[in-house]
Amino acid sequence: MVNQLTIGLPKNLSNMLKFSIWKENINGESHSRVFHIQNTSFGNNAYLKVVESSKEDLQKEAKILKWLKGKLPVPEVYYYEQYQGTEYLLISELQGIEVSESMIFSNPEKMIGLLANGLKMIHQVSIRDCPFEQTIDVKLIVAKQNLIQGLVDEEDFQPENLGKTADEIYNLVLVNKPKSEDLVFIHGDFCLPNMIIKNSELSGFIDWGRGGIGDRYQDLALAVRSIQAMGLDDQKEMVDLFCKTYGLTAIDYSKIDYYITLDELF
Repeated sequence: MVNQLTIGLPKNLSNMLKFSIWKENINGESHSRVFHIQNTSFGNNAYLKVVESSKEDLQKEAKILKWLKGKLPVPEVYYYEQYQGTEYLLISELQGIEVSESMIFSNPEKMIGLLANGLKMIHQVSIRDCPFEQTIDVKLIVAKQNLIQGLVDEEDFQPENLGKTADEIYNLVLVNKPKSEDLVFIHGDFCLPNMIIKNSELSGFIDWGRGGIGDRYQDLALAVRSIQAMGLDDQKEMVDLFCKTYGLTAIDYSKIDYYITLDELF
């Protein structure tokens, strides 16, 4: 059936999706509404992100995806527009599926290997001409904006932070700001659900709104958090396997803890 959400879309986008079939993706924690689109005017399946302009910067994600074309396996940008206070980003569908809980439990070592090797691939992208920044100072500015705009969900904090206010978390990350950064190109929200798998191998990466030059520990921290969230009995061994596969000979756990705490504000 034709989805009636095409009514009220920007004209060019509406024409592209006139006879399409929509299904909303309810997974994930983005501020965007995400729809899987079939039967587009150009023949390929796609994903459409829709968000109020004040809540998420889809224009930035579109620019990052265009910059990454040819550098990493990422979606292609088909269309972007800001229209009547709402942003619309239409991107290609990567072949494969998001990492699921059943995939993790059926072969956790395989998933950990894909996670570590995928992160190494991202961090090997040259930052020489990268126009996007995700350094600590930039992140703290955005965190403050999220705080002011009421975009921080205190009920979604990690167990160790439940009961704290967003202001308390912000003050913590200000006080404990690391003195140095190991700058590489980062994903910015690196976790298992943001990897696409096909035939048990890595097919690509999605959700690039926080990509740019930043401390590699931003990604390492969220990867470790993602592993810990699996609920595996051998959690510590899986974290050790991840670090070893990635190539870490020693890990700075203070930075891991810092960036997990900082991410509460996003």
